[in-house]
Amino acid sequence: MYHSNKISRVVKRSMAAEECSMTSASDKQLYNRLLLQALWFGKVQLETNWREKLCIQGVVVTDAKSLYDHCVKTGHLASERQTALYTLQTKELLQNGFLQLKWTPTFRQLADGLTKEMEQFLLREW
Repeated sequence: MYHSNKISRVVKRSMAAEECSMTSASDKQLYNRLLLQALWFGKVQLETNWREKLCIQGVVVTDAKSLYDHCVKTGHLASERQTALYTLQTKELLQNGFLQLKWTPTFRQLADGLTKEMEQFLLREW
């Protein structure tokens, strides 16, 4: 399921906006996976470890390479406190295997040519 959203917080840096947006998307993705599992397989028992029992795999895809590196590699945290908490939440989900994070470069995105001034090779090919 594809989803794009606008964050409600005002942040100082674009990296902070990317981190907040990814955390929001991760939460929505977990909920959608739970909902789909309930619709597909029937009643789901909600326990404290419900994330571990999800049958449907989930992947979050980002086009921000710096965000991907920040979440996958160990290192510094964001300077804004709330943004750092968001990042830690997403890192925990990744480390525990509840979701996967993938990076895709701009030139591989079909819709980027519709929103940015760039050569639309992929869109033309499609």
